[in-house]
Amino acid sequence: MLDHPHIVAYYGFENNATMYDVNGHETQVGYIVQELLTGGDLFDHVNTHSFSEDVCRYIFKQTLQAVNYIHCKGFAHRDLKPDNIMFNQNYDVKIVDFGFTCPLEGPLGIGTFKGITGTRGYMAPEIVANEQW
Repeated sequence: MLDHPHIVAYYGFENNATMYDVNGHETQVGYIVQELLTGGDLFDHVNTHSFSEDVCRYIFKQTLQAVNYIHCKGFAHRDLKPDNIMFNQNYDVKIVDFGFTCPLEGPLGIGTFKGITGTRGYMAPEIVANEQW
């Protein structure tokens, strides 16, 4: 449903596939087929590089464009963090991991989200303090 240059392209998925190991033993697995992203994630780059102001603007602009698009389509990502901002081979931003995504009006359609999802270290303080619930 989301088609944007700064959002990873998903091509398919399977919830209940069978994988065989080298000995012929089978295991039930799930998988996602997505666009190949070879540039790593923002978390790793921040830990190993210093960015110029121009590079920061480049990354931030692309991230904001993708988030704006997601919101305009009526969704909230709910787990945006440096680990979920990846780069393609040209070091263009690609937002990934839509596992906690839900409609902006909330799962109950009343404009609020019930329950806390996402990565605690990246949540707003009022969510961690449970003040909104």
